[in-house]
Amino acid sequence: MRTAVREPIPRFAILAIVCSHTVMVGIMVMTPVHMTAHGASLLAVGIVVSIHIFGMYGASPLFGWLADRIGPVLVIAGGAVLLLAAALIGIFAPPGDMLLLPLALGLLGFGWSAGLIGGSMLLTTTVDPAHRVPLQGATDATMNVAAAASAALSGVVLGTAGYAGVNVVAILVLVPLAIAGFTLPRGRMRVAT
Repeated sequence: MRTAVREPIPRFAILAIVCSHTVMVGIMVMTPVHMTAHGASLLAVGIVVSIHIFGMYGASPLFGWLADRIGPVLVIAGGAVLLLAAALIGIFAPPGDMLLLPLALGLLGFGWSAGLIGGSMLLTTTVDPAHRVPLQGATDATMNVAAAASAALSGVVLGTAGYAGVNVVAILVLVPLAIAGFTLPRGRMRVAT
């Protein structure tokens, strides 16, 4: 993993996977808490979470196809934009808004899907075959540890800074991914697959 992190493209792929999952989990786990604390029904919570889950998995074939067509780097970039849009909407959405919260959580699911699919494709196509499986395993472990921390800490953030604070922290988690993306070697936007 240390060798891959030193190379800009695998580092970007790892950050795409870890940041996308961390942002998604941090916002997703606090949305039902936020909604019910402000009087939303379980039906409303169920609708919002269902839209989110559909966004996570329903668009997977589309993001895989896009990664093949336009390249995983652009799919990751699109996913980051979707995650950013979800967090920005989450900052300003009123607690019981059944238009903005489902929109935010749907975009969150789409952004997660694009980030993980694009990141996984980029990682597996730019790393030496002998290192692919161990690196993907290490990346998955890192992703899940970061998500567990995000889930735990987002409760603290919700309690101290509200749901808007949870979304602001999510935006901050995207900063390393943006920096890594802007520092990629030019001409690598379309990685051969």
